[in-house]
Amino acid sequence: MRTWRCYMLNRHDGLEVRASIKLRKLAGKVAHLEPIRIYSEDFARPEKEEDFTSIFSGSSLALYSISFPNAECDAIYNAFAEARNEARDGRSYSRLLPKPQARESRCAYVGSSENLVKRMKEHFGFGHKATYALHMNRWANDLGPVRIEVREYQQKTEKTLILILEDAWSDELIPLFGRRGSL
Repeated sequence: MRTWRCYMLNRHDGLEVRASIKLRKLAGKVAHLEPIRIYSEDFARPEKEEDFTSIFSGSSLALYSISFPNAECDAIYNAFAEARNEARDGRSYSRLLPKPQARESRCAYVGSSENLVKRMKEHFGFGHKATYALHMNRWANDLGPVRIEVREYQQKTEKTLILILEDAWSDELIPLFGRRGSL
């Protein structure tokens, strides 16, 4: 028979204070981050990998967003939901988030990657079927151009700092798909 011992923890053992100190240090590091390159590119409808891979650098840590600037929120959401629910072409699609009620979002996804070229191939549908991605060439052909916005950082940048930026950008853009709350 197992017996449990309960210990009364001191409510003032300092955990919350230690955590806040750690967060202030992280906030200072985030505030001093400098992207090495910021750019945006619109794509009509890439039919092959070479149509877009020359744009992206594969050597830096990147934060990116994918949006459909000319499409309505419902059209984006419904087209993706249909492809995902059908498991169209046997693909593993990103998570479908609750549709935002407060405002229209044309942002499909916010993410980060250490190899942006490879990740864009996956999102455009040129990657492996089992990789969780948007696979846009399977459902987004009628939504107009796709806008990719990229912020590149030094490869040595702490991943935790990139995740903080990713969460902050997600809070601003309210993406329709993917995961939220990396930390």
